[in-house]
Amino acid sequence: MFKLKRNTEKIQHEIIAKRELMIDCALRNGFTNDETIKISQELDVLLNRYWKLVSDSDEAKTRTKFNLKQLIKFWARNFVEI
Repeated sequence: MFKLKRNTEKIQHEIIAKRELMIDCALRNGFTNDETIKISQELDVLLNRYWKLVSDSDEAKTRTKFNLKQLIKFWARNFVEI
């Protein structure tokens, strides 16, 4: 369990960093820019890896669903206005 928590925390930090990089890139270069798309795809890989790690635990599933809902709300607040 400790290893799972350590691994998921590491990936969460990677996801946050990649998301921030993608947002900066999108604002600087545009949402359809090749670099933005590449970073978005890398973020997708991290999110899928995170989901696979936590999908075995019921508690983790609930927490992950909450985190994903928060991420969706963040995107809606920050990009619907642009």
